Amino acid sequence: LLSATASESDADTTDIRVRRSRFKFSGHAYDPRFLYMLEFEFDGGRIFSTYVQYAHSPGLNFRIGQYRVAFNSEGATSNSTLQFVDRSLAHVFFGIRNEREPGFGLLGKTFNNRLEYSAGVYTGDGLGQRNDNADVRLAARVLYNLMGQHGKKYGDYNISQTPQLALGLGGMRNNTVDGKTFSGTADLSLKYLGVGAQASYFFQNSDVGATDFDSDHGITAILGYMVSPKVE
Repeated sequence: LLSATASESDADTTDIRVRRSRFKFSGHAYDPRFLYMLEFEFDGGRIFSTYVQYAHSPGLNFRIGQYRVAFNSEGATSNSTLQFVDRSLAHVFFGIRNEREPGFGLLGKTFNNRLEYSAGVYTGDGLGQRNDNADVRLAARVLYNLMGQHGKKYGDYNISQTPQLALGLGGMRNNTVDGKTFSGTADLSLKYLGVGAQASYFFQNSDVGATDFDSDHGITAILGYMVSPKVE
């Protein structure tokens, strides 16, 4: 990103910013059932994701490390396959900052890959942070493919000739020094004939003190069309 600023009171500036620059590699060690992944972010010089996973079966996988918290659709999707450059404001408010935390959990696909699930226990304090209390974040997400196999990509890059429709539900509870929160989300995603559409609803109840209680709600709606497999 190239930016230039002209000011009457301060010195003019010209700056070049690389918003995302990451290196990622993954594979298996010794046995195809033992999987690993490492993602390093050059901006800030930090490890973004790192985990090991044991794939007992398609329906039962064990994972431990720092990875995406199981909650909402945007949080489970790579920013390279979203339909906009940045994530929605609703995700920023209700979701997890940087989408990842240290933790462990279970995930898998069952019923002929129609049902996908992920559930985990996380530190609750963000990317690369140690837990500052005795509590943890609990989060879970299920996705049911009502029609076809929707996948995690928002855009219909393959120009699907049959509808790919999925319904997702997520829940999360966290207790930090700032208070207790319970969040929920529901989303519906469709890909068909180049059209990619997604709608999400969020709610969050926060107990921020002995007498203070907040309840927040949010929605997102996203629509895109693939003119060709490479142009949206």
